[in-house]
Amino acid sequence: MTSGGLNGANVRAVSYGEDRNRQVRSGATGEAGRDNRRVALVVDYAGPMAAPAAQPTASATS
Repeated sequence: MTSGGLNGANVRAVSYGEDRNRQVRSGATGEAGRDNRRVALVVDYAGPMAAPAAQPTASATS
């Protein structure tokens, strides 16, 4: 993401590890705990304000 222009100061990784309140399968380990090993990517970026694209208009023909 940073190689695509996102400022590294705006990127962070958060691991909840073994926090029981974050587990899908509480206390599961090994293969049984594979549902607890997941990644969520959240992008909160509005970007530069751009003018909306012009909407095509219908033209009446006779």
